[in-house]
Amino acid sequence: MGELKKYTITLNGSKYPITAEDSEEYIRKIEFYLNSRIEKSKDKSGMLYSDAITLAILSIDVADTLFKTQEQLSSLKADSKQLIEQFDKLSGEYDSAMSEIKSLEDQIAKLREKIIILKMGGKVD
Repeated sequence: MGELKKYTITLNGSKYPITAEDSEEYIRKIEFYLNSRIEKSKDKSGMLYSDAITLAILSIDVADTLFKTQEQLSSLKADSKQLIEQFDKLSGEYDSAMSEIKSLEDQIAKLREKIIILKMGGKVD
């Protein structure tokens, strides 16, 4: 594990000390994201709440987003698994078709040779 660093983030005007292994840039992205979600929720309701209520609402909002994202990820994983299975099947069919084409091309080449021999008056087996 990496080294824990101490940060202070400001949410809705209140400061909170945290420790994390992540870079300050990453922590500031999270801080900005959370504050933008707080502002968005204030804009929707038009109400001003205490920090505790604001952070509870924010927690619900972020959890909702997390669960929906996890559902989308699960769906995408299932879709990608199905696509990989289809690709594997089609890849096998392609290989089989290419083998058959090669075999037919060989047969055509042999038949052309026989035609040339026959046109020259020769005999073929």
